[in-house]
Amino acid sequence: MSEYDELPEIFDPSTHKGTLDVIPAGWYPAQIIESSVKDASNGNGSYLLAVFQILSGEHAGRQIYQNVTLQNASQQAVEIGQRLLTDIYTAIGITTPTKEINVLNFKPVMVRVGIKRDKDGIYPDRNIVGSVRPPDYQPKRGRTTPPTPTSLPWETPKPTPSNPPTSNSAAPRGDTPWR
Repeated sequence: MSEYDELPEIFDPSTHKGTLDVIPAGWYPAQIIESSVKDASNGNGSYLLAVFQILSGEHAGRQIYQNVTLQNASQQAVEIGQRLLTDIYTAIGITTPTKEINVLNFKPVMVRVGIKRDKDGIYPDRNIVGSVRPPDYQPKRGRTTPPTPTSLPWETPKPTPSNPPTSNSAAPRGDTPWR
């Protein structure tokens, strides 16, 4: 029996939480604790694996693994990766060209965490990092909460002093079947 056929110590699964639930979508203070460039498993390019760690609050210590596309046959995937990488470098204050990825580590930032759901239902939901901003970034109120029944995007806005009615805006009707 080799030394790799056994765990280094006895493991008791009853003493550990077995699943990692996703954290709610929203803005969190975080830092990248690990970064490395990897080849895509399909041989179709490369990506930056960035491991973000939440720094404070109820979810402090939780980690989010984010792949940032660097090279790929899909130009759209590359552009999305370049935007996120630009967000990261800008958030930590690096605006000049560099090849270094270690400069990303252990710099506080604000991250917008989202939830990616598998459309086929095969894989569990997982967290993703959608945006990265400087650590002093203050998200606009209301942008991270889901819409309420009175603020659905397809409803006609109610006139207010800052939003006066226009000649082509329809007044809300109480007899619409979907209300």
